[in-house]
Amino acid sequence: KPVKAALLLNYDPTGPSRLLPVIAEQEGTELKAVDMQPFLDFVRRNNLQTEFFSIGSNQYLVTSIHEHWFCARCVNAKQPEGEGVIVMEIGAY
Repeated sequence: KPVKAALLLNYDPTGPSRLLPVIAEQEGTELKAVDMQPFLDFVRRNNLQTEFFSIGSNQYLVTSIHEHWFCARCVNAKQPEGEGVIVMEIGAY
């Protein structure tokens, strides 16, 4: 199925924890930076294979991990085929 939403998040993991991420661009979703905090906490803990994470009201489980990206499947989706996310990490440019 085609991509339903995309989000570009500007976040520096080396910055102070009090700084919220900045949503640089988004399409197909209306998330706010504070909605991303549980996800960023999940990434910071680096327990990708042992924990669930949330984005908005959806909860996800990581299904595959690669060098600079990982995939996750939504575990509380209403659709039988489910939903997923692809998370990529790129350096600043």
